[in-house]
This record gives sequence, structure tokens and C-alpha cells, in this order.
Amino acid sequence: MRQKPYFFSRRTTAFLTLLLLLMAYSPRGVHALSCSKGPTVAEEFERSTVVFRGTVVKENNDKLTFQVRESWKGVVGSWIQVQVSTIWIPMQRGQEYLVYATDQSGKLTANLCGRTDLWEKSKLDVASFPNGSTFPAPPRYPELHWGIPLFASVVTLSGIGAGLYIRYARNRRP
Repeated sequence: MRQKPYFFSRRTTAFLTLLLLLMAYSPRGVHALSCSKGPTVAEEFERSTVVFRGTVVKENNDKLTFQVRESWKGVVGSWIQVQVSTIWIPMQRGQEYLVYATDQSGKLTANLCGRTDLWEKSKLDVASFPNGSTFPAPPRYPELHWGIPLFASVVTLSGIGAGLYIRYARNRRP
């Protein structure tokens, strides 16, 4: 008695059946990030170490320095540094933001899936905050002044030039 040939082998049939079952079971509403649904204002405020309104004044890789305008939690000075993943939270120097940040291993880090955003877009969050502390704007962010290093460089180069000239003049005598 001759056996009838199978269109698919038994393994192929089992694999296709399993694949069909898995596809039928696939979850609905898949999101790219686990944080696609952001936290509420109350949840974000509760989990944050610092909450403040500030202007970006200096960028150093992923660490931004803010001039604090108003603080609702954790900030005591006029300046603060926060690590920000600028891929997820694009920030520009001179722009004002409402920042929620958490202490992670001794570094303040903006909550990746949080509510940190431009001040204009997030003003409404503030309505549910306790009273904040305002800080007067300092005169100017302290930046490196080139006067002293430039002066030292000129003096050093002048000294080297004078020394080379004196050496040349001595060797030139008959």
C-alpha cells in the first residue's frame, strides 16, 4: 500500500499552527515605549526630587545648567544642573522650561517619560502645585573671561621671543 504524499511535513504543519495561534493571541494596542501614557501632574510631582521653572543658560553634552525662575520642590538656589536626554526632550539655550527631575545616583536627571516641557506648553501644571518660591534673576551667568589667559599668553610669547632674539644677537657677534 502506497502512502499519500503530504503537502506539508508534520513539523511544518505544527510550526504553522503554533504561529497562527500566536498571531491570534497577539496583544492589542502595542506602544513603542513603555511610557507612552505619561504620568498625571500629581504623579510626576510626587516622584520628582525637584520641580522648577528655569531657562537653559549653558549646555554641556547631556548636562544643562538652568537659571531658576521659580521653584515648587527641592531647589534652593538660582542655578541648577540637570542631566537631560536631549533626544527625548529637545531643549535649547535661552528657552524656558518646566522641569521635573529625580535624583539618580547623586545626579539630577529629567524624568525621561515625564512632563518636562516648554514653559508655554506646561503652565497649566502649576495650578495644582503648592505655592512656589521665586528667585530674583542674578546679574549674569558667570562665564569664562578671556582677559587673564590672553594676557598671560601674550606675556609668555613675548618673553620667548625676547629670549630668542637675545640668543640670536649674541651668536651674531664677531
